[in-house]
Amino acid sequence: MIKKEIILLGTFHMEQYEADLIIEKEKEIMEMVGELVRLKPTKVALESERALQNELHERYSQCKGRYSQHEMEQIGFRAAKVLGHKEVHAVDWEGTLTQEDMTDLFRSIEQGFPVIREKIQAVRERSPSINKKIRMIDSYKALNSCNAIKEIERLYLSFALVEDPKGRNIGMKFLTKWMEREYKIYKNISELPASEGDERILLLIGSDHLWMLKTLFEGSGWKVLLPFSKKEQ
Repeated sequence: MIKKEIILLGTFHMEQYEADLIIEKEKEIMEMVGELVRLKPTKVALESERALQNELHERYSQCKGRYSQHEMEQIGFRAAKVLGHKEVHAVDWEGTLTQEDMTDLFRSIEQGFPVIREKIQAVRERSPSINKKIRMIDSYKALNSCNAIKEIERLYLSFALVEDPKGRNIGMKFLTKWMEREYKIYKNISELPASEGDERILLLIGSDHLWMLKTLFEGSGWKVLLPFSKKEQ
């Protein structure tokens, strides 16, 4: 029986950081890529719109060891190149979630849900980051820890309670659109062309997605690997 496995790696969005810092971290990024390569993924899937697969393939084919600051290239392209993969796979779908939806949600939380507001602040304060003093792999271990994944899950599920001053369920509207995106990402990965033998796909994606994608893949019989995750006391 063919085994289906997915390596879920939550990532920082590196373009939000100073370019010099990412350049300084190159050796540490390569160390991290080496750990991923040792898991021998059969495919590398990235947080890029599926509709942009051709553009992603062209960038991958032409990069020739010169990578942009984007995490897809810094980690995803590097890993795929070392593994000798001819292509990487775009599996994202932005869906119908808009900036207006986000604004409405956080405005409603600010106005009438102090417990959730405090929870958001606590998550932000504990959120790991890329910085000069911490090795890149340790930053990723903190981002992908079981506690961090569970904390994000609890935060997102708390949004279901959020209503605006008119009684409209803004939180449910947000979550419905968010979940639709997660299901679509799951579907896109499940529809990737099958390899010969066992399948092991590396997915590099924003860490907010881990809790739901882990549930979806485990629920459908995939083995989920969290390469830099650790259980904290």
